[in-house]
Amino acid sequence: MAKGIFVTTGGRHRKIVKVFATVGNVYRQVKKVFATVGGVWRQILSGGGVTYYGNSTDGTLQPLSSARHNLMAAHVGNYALFAGGIVSNVVDAYDKALTKVSVTSLRNDSYHGASASTGTYALFAGGGSSGVSTGVHGAVDTYDSTLTRGTATNLYGSAIQHTGTYSGLYAIFAGGLYAGVYLAYVNAYDETLTRTRPTGFTLARSLLASAVVGDYTLFGGGYTGTASAVVDVYDAGLTRLSALALTSARYRLATANVPNYALFAGGNGTTAPWATDTVDVFTDTLMRLTPIALRESRYGLTGVSKDGYAFFSGGQSSSAIRSTTEVFDNTLTRISADDLSVGRHSLAATHTGQYILFGGGMNLTSSGYYDTVDVYVKD
Repeated sequence: MAKGIFVTTGGRHRKIVKVFATVGNVYRQVKKVFATVGGVWRQILSGGGVTYYGNSTDGTLQPLSSARHNLMAAHVGNYALFAGGIVSNVVDAYDKALTKVSVTSLRNDSYHGASASTGTYALFAGGGSSGVSTGVHGAVDTYDSTLTRGTATNLYGSAIQHTGTYSGLYAIFAGGLYAGVYLAYVNAYDETLTRTRPTGFTLARSLLASAVVGDYTLFGGGYTGTASAVVDVYDAGLTRLSALALTSARYRLATANVPNYALFAGGNGTTAPWATDTVDVFTDTLMRLTPIALRESRYGLTGVSKDGYAFFSGGQSSSAIRSTTEVFDNTLTRISADDLSVGRHSLAATHTGQYILFGGGMNLTSSGYYDTVDVYVKD
């Protein structure tokens, strides 16, 4: 049964996400719509929450230009960007109407690179071609709100399997792997794209995750030959501080934030069955709260934040691909959301306008890559 109301616009089926009615000659948004199904009233439109909108298979938007995994995602101006991935330097951009537009490619293939969105620029840093030793570089490509590609000073060291985020003042890229050596470097770029190098991590590691809450940027988990629970924290001035560790060691985890909280979700742990459902929550005073949980244990998932919601989607357990999308609101309550159109891990997520996009990924086979893009909308 269809979930929602659809109309045809320009030959495409579109889901209605907002309805307005006049009350006293003033337009008011309709928050809920009900219909009878089998003699029972069912809600078919809600004015609060998250709705699955469509995907690149049903014609809602075009797919990525090529199927790929371990790609990067960011946003700038009116655009959502998906960049790089295995043996790829392609950049796909979608505007607020979900129309795909042409963009200059990255200068290098960027598999397992890292990205950050500053508001002024989308930055894509480091990565390689395939594997962890082929074509690894430290180049930083930038895109402004017109999608013009520029460059910034290279990372201090070439890196793959590192992480990137935006603190509110700096785009920060940290950790990673190069030539078999785990990295503790931290690279920070200000609004003029000037690079500084803060004090490095307490523990060098790759496959970590990063999040921002309040004045703090947190780097948690990772891999050093085994899973790590270490959390390195930097304040607004890029001074390194101490913080409680994650409640369990894990890598290939995902992060997102809601107001006043940073969430570190899922990951690959140290004991069978490896995948975890743990979500560690840090407050804007660096308190670690009692963990909450995903519905399914998984690693290789992706996270993204939008309008007070934290999204976690995709991933895998030791033997199964996950299509689950889970959403937490600003009270840390998990709200319902439909699954991805196809399960996959090592995907990427970003947003533009009212839309949240999940692109790329792979299944359990070595060549099972996806060009699929799924779209959600905040009601």
